[in-house]
Parts: sequence; C-alpha cells; structure tokens
Amino acid sequence: METELAHRNQEFHAQGLKLQHLQKELDAKVAQVEKLQDAIHYNESLGRFHHFSVINQAPAQFHRRLKAKEGVSAEPTSEHFKTQYVFLIFYYSSTRKLLNDAIMSNDFLKKLEPQHMREMVDCMYEMVYVEGELIIQEGDAGNHLYVLAEGFLEVLQNGKRLGEIRPGAAFGELAILYNCKRTATVKAVVQSHIWTLDRQTFQAIMMQTTQAKHEEYFSFLRRYQ
Repeated sequence: METELAHRNQEFHAQGLKLQHLQKELDAKVAQVEKLQDAIHYNESLGRFHHFSVINQAPAQFHRRLKAKEGVSAEPTSEHFKTQYVFLIFYYSSTRKLLNDAIMSNDFLKKLEPQHMREMVDCMYEMVYVEGELIIQEGDAGNHLYVLAEGFLEVLQNGKRLGEIRPGAAFGELAILYNCKRTATVKAVVQSHIWTLDRQTFQAIMMQTTQAKHEEYFSFLRRYQ
C-alpha cells in the first residue's frame, strides 16, 4: 500500500512538472500569437481609418505620409513597407506596455491574474476627449475603467479640485470591480487620449478565464479517478 502511494506521489509530481513545462510553452506561444495579431491588425488598419483609435490612426497617418513620398519617387519600395512594419511593432508594443503598466501600478487591479490583465488590454479601446469635456461625472453609475495615454486630467469633488491625473495612470477601477457610483468628477484639461474597458466585458473576461481554469483542473483530476 505504501509503495503504491509513493508511486502515485511520484506520478503526481511528474505531472506537476510537466504542467509547468507546458505552461511555459503556452506562454511563449501566446506571446508569438500576440505579435502576429498586432501585424494583422496593422495590415487591416491600412485599409480603413478610425479617427478614435490611436493604434489604427497612427499607422494610417504614417501610411499617408509614405504615399505622399511615393508621388515623387514613383512606385513604393520594400524599404517603405519595412519602415511601416518597424513602426507598427514599436507603436503596438509601446501602447500595450503603457496599458499593462497602468494596470500593474493600480492597487486594486494588480491583484488580478496575468491572464486577466492580458485579456483586459486586448479588449480596451480608445476615446478622445476635448478640453473641458467630462470623462466621469460625480454621482453617476460607473461602468468603465480608464487609462490615460496622452493628455492631462483634473479630479473634482463638490466643485473643488482634489488632484490631477497624468499619462500612465488607471482610474475608475472601482466601477468595474464593485459596481460603485462615481465619487468624483474627472475632466479633461487638454485634449486627452484615454483607453477604456466596460464593466460587461470585464465580467465576461473574469468568467471565461475562471471557467477555463476550472475545466483544466477538473481534467487533471479526472486522470487519477
């Protein structure tokens, strides 16, 4: 009996090591897929321009500048496309890093699983607010998380200035975590580019990834039944 139990423990330990190895391989594959998705999104952005999205707009504007040069130098060269691709990698990676760093720096959001954070970044979209426009109104129901990418915001409560928000900061997180009402007003001091995630999408991410993890655990346990 003891020998069989020891054998089972060895098998369980071996399976655990194998799972760790597979997890590392999966993480590497996910990173590769994300890079490929970035390239695909960029190619799609060359065919349609979205005024509200920096990730789509910037390569499109860059593409138009290259087109202007092509009018002088005749047909486009491979160097043009190489330059576009380098610009794409830098732009996408820098934006993703800004969003990820903002989430990691937030006291509430940094406790989430890494997979949750990746999904959140993937689902965020950008909005542009002009000077004086309200992003959050005190007393309203909160349904969005925000990350300031560019610009400058001020925080007001009962008409009094409480503070400011600078690029790289996440705010409004209590709304998607606890469905709280807004306790302060946030206003754009200058034109600001803000990435946002709605509460419904956040909840779907939590449910989907948690369910997938449970299924993985159950599948592992069924092997020993």
